[in-house]
Amino acid sequence: MTGTTVCFPVSPSLALSGEFDGPTGDYKAGAFAVGSFNRRMVNHAHRQIYAANEEFVFFDHLDFFDITELFEAHSAAKGKAGRRWR
Repeated sequence: MTGTTVCFPVSPSLALSGEFDGPTGDYKAGAFAVGSFNRRMVNHAHRQIYAANEEFVFFDHLDFFDITELFEAHSAAKGKAGRRWR
């Protein structure tokens, strides 16, 4: 299991992330860490993504994107109209 990272969202403001031989402790994540964590969740989602609101962002190591941009990009790739927030 060396080299494996486990990520688990607990709430909108709390997540667990750990590695087999990684560092231990608690830390406050900045915008890049949160965006990268969210990107991992998006990359490994099979069917659904849940977000509390439109402020859900992810970081692809080049730029930040919000959930609306994700839906639009996915819909364009599938040739469908984007899903909108109500």
